[in-house]
Amino acid sequence: MRKIWRLGGVLLAIGAGGLLLGACEREAEPEAWATVAPPEDGLDDFREEGRLFVVFAPEDAEIPHHHMGFPPMADSDPFFAMDVSDWSGESPLDLFEDMAGFPREALSEVPEGRYQLQAVYKTDFFFHQVVSEGSWLSEPVSVEWPADRGGIELQLSDYRPDELPADRPNLRFVRIHSEHLSEFWEEDIYLRAAVILPTDWEDGDESYPVRYNIGGYGSRYTRALELMEAGSEFRDDWYDPANPKFIMVLLDGTGPFGDPYQINSANSGPWGDAVVEELIPHIEERFRAIGEPEARFLDGGSTGGWASLAMQLFYPEQFNGAWSFCADSPDFRRFQLINLYEDDNAYHNRHGYLIPSKRSTEGDPEFSIEAEIAMERVMGRGDTFLTGGEQWGAWHALYGPRGEDGLPVPAWDEHTGEINPEVVEHWTQYDLRRYVRDNWDEIGPDLQGKLNIWMGDMDDYYLNPGMYRFSELLESLENPDPEASFTWGRLEGHCWIPLSHAEILQQMAQRLEED
Repeated sequence: MRKIWRLGGVLLAIGAGGLLLGACEREAEPEAWATVAPPEDGLDDFREEGRLFVVFAPEDAEIPHHHMGFPPMADSDPFFAMDVSDWSGESPLDLFEDMAGFPREALSEVPEGRYQLQAVYKTDFFFHQVVSEGSWLSEPVSVEWPADRGGIELQLSDYRPDELPADRPNLRFVRIHSEHLSEFWEEDIYLRAAVILPTDWEDGDESYPVRYNIGGYGSRYTRALELMEAGSEFRDDWYDPANPKFIMVLLDGTGPFGDPYQINSANSGPWGDAVVEELIPHIEERFRAIGEPEARFLDGGSTGGWASLAMQLFYPEQFNGAWSFCADSPDFRRFQLINLYEDDNAYHNRHGYLIPSKRSTEGDPEFSIEAEIAMERVMGRGDTFLTGGEQWGAWHALYGPRGEDGLPVPAWDEHTGEINPEVVEHWTQYDLRRYVRDNWDEIGPDLQGKLNIWMGDMDDYYLNPGMYRFSELLESLENPDPEASFTWGRLEGHCWIPLSHAEILQQMAQRLEED
């Protein structure tokens, strides 16, 4: 267990005063509604501290629930969670009523009916997903709720080890020790990536340009397995001899507070430097890349849209262009619908209305920021969204300062939404519009023609207003002219990516030829 996470644990104790009550005054012992048994085998991988989740899934649901709780709507599948400490694994763990829950805050609010119940015991918090490396899962159990309560038994049996997938034709997996991150965390930290190779890579000694791809929020490097499945559109494009030959690297979107966005931060450490100075040189040397900045490109959507854009801006000499789709807001005057510099509250706007976090492309609000953070709070150790490993917690870890407890300092009160301007001041260094405005004289000469951006004007997460402001800045800059490309999709939502993989490769190859 990483020592920082011990700070978020919840320790259960009986006060000494409780032992002095007379027999007639002593409160009855609470009744467990379920028990979770430790695994029968594999106890070498069992850890005594973690966070335990139980999800109430419909009988026809896919198990396991990799996106437990999302979307954060009133009719989402109920789940409950609690911190665990000092669980030796020698006996079952009783579950009581005081577990945190979402969207039902209490077990008594779960509607009657038949459910599949599954327990997940998460023990390695370097991987932010509930179901990830270091997680134990139980087999789902069918129950009639609430009739079966008190007699529900869940048995942990399925362990997810930290192992790379086996290599495949034209597909390799990489895991390297990061000196930068290990020094920051004071323990061994590893970076992972998938490398998709050109079809003729095995047969020659040619060197290739590299496309560094960053997926949407929390996307793992293992998504390369799906891309390379027989019959996939990507695989067909990749093997088409008419398309340019590249090496493609899929970066890994997991970290101790959620997606690290591949950028340095006060909370996750020097992530960007680790990628640029350690992972990229290792991959380019091992897999015969050209190894020069003019042959190195970035692309991604959503989280990957912001991360690819930010990496190009913060490391302008290291890459020859970013293809950014539906990026998170680059202007914190419109952080979704929050103006971080002027608003007082992140949950209610100046008119007193609840601020939505997501809408349909027709404009119908679907859930609020307050509800989304309430969901993340149940997912996090210590019942705080800062450790929930989801979107708002990850943003706070990326943009915010680090507190004395080792956790991000929140930009607003997670219960009331009241914004803290002093913390927001730390966020400003990641406001990409401000960064470009204030540093254009220095970075501009290395960014001409490198910024290629696509955005739907009805983005589901209200990301388009911030991008409009970013585009206005770039259009006003001179000496040098950014020569940036903006493409807007009318009535397009999140994530609108109008280019195929082949077209992205062709545009990157054209950029390389021009240089």
